[in-house]
Amino acid sequence: MAKFYGEKAPYLLRLRRNNEWLGTAARLAIVLIAGFAGGFLINRLPKELVAGGKFILFIAFFVIISGILYVLLKVIKHANIQAMHMQRRLSGEGVVAEELHRLPHDYVVCQDVRVPRRGGSFHFVIIGPTGMYGVMVKSQKGQYDRHSMTLVRNGQSYPGSNSITKAIDDADSLHNWLKVHGIDTYVGALLVFSDSEGTISQELCHTPGIHVVHRTELMEFLLTSNALLSADFTSAEIASIMQELHN
Repeated sequence: MAKFYGEKAPYLLRLRRNNEWLGTAARLAIVLIAGFAGGFLINRLPKELVAGGKFILFIAFFVIISGILYVLLKVIKHANIQAMHMQRRLSGEGVVAEELHRLPHDYVVCQDVRVPRRGGSFHFVIIGPTGMYGVMVKSQKGQYDRHSMTLVRNGQSYPGSNSITKAIDDADSLHNWLKVHGIDTYVGALLVFSDSEGTISQELCHTPGIHVVHRTELMEFLLTSNALLSADFTSAEIASIMQELHN
């Protein structure tokens, strides 16, 4: 079994938790505001109407409260969508991690790696006899293709359309960071599609400068790739240097 370093996507866990708290706070605010508004109207409105009071103020009060409740409902909807999105990404990275646990003992897997000052980030960095790879996981289902170096899903661009160029740039950033620390070895960019209903075109699979595979093909790729790790360094030596990227 491969040796793992780092924690499972702590930033995703944090974002999901924050959105869940935001949704809960908004629901609580709705209950409190609705209770206050309801009690106020029940106790005061009949008296003001009988006394010929300023009914227009109650209309304004009702409109303001309705507006606040509408905004809170939108906040809840947004928080729920974001929490679901974070959960889907966590699930996608989780199934890839399960695959990587099956790698032999001479492989090392670093989770949630961020390259300081250079802006690179990876869901996983895999180090083994067949090479070193910076992995970006795409967890949404759909039909994936590319237009030049732009990733498209179901024939359209989407927020993750820059994933190809980002993965290549991030792998280059990690390579340069390692060189500064005395390790000069190839770092391949690897894009992994994790959803069982996700499909990738042949054009996308043959994108220059990056390796693109589905989760079901990941193990075969990692075990048979010919981008061998530099003979000057072992997986353990590189992993030891990379511990700094988890701090």
